[in-house]
Amino acid sequence: KSLLTRMEEGAQIIITGDITQSALQGDNGLEYLLRKVKANPHDQVGLVEFTPDDCCRLGISKHFTRVFERDGKW
Repeated sequence: KSLLTRMEEGAQIIITGDITQSALQGDNGLEYLLRKVKANPHDQVGLVEFTPDDCCRLGISKHFTRVFERDGKW
C-alpha cells in the first residue's frame, strides 16, 4: 500500500514477481496487489501476466514447470 499510495504524476513503477514461488501460506503482497489492480482498473496502469507457454526453460525443467502449473501447485 505504501508504495502505490505515494505515486505522483510522471512516476513509473515496474513490479515483477511469481505468485507461485512464495514461502508464505495464504496471500502474499503480490497476490493482494494483483487482485486490487484487476478489480479496480486504471487507464494508466498496465498488467502483463505470463503463462507456462512463455516459459524459456527447456527439457526436464520445462516439463515439470508445466506439470506444476497444471496442478495449480508450485
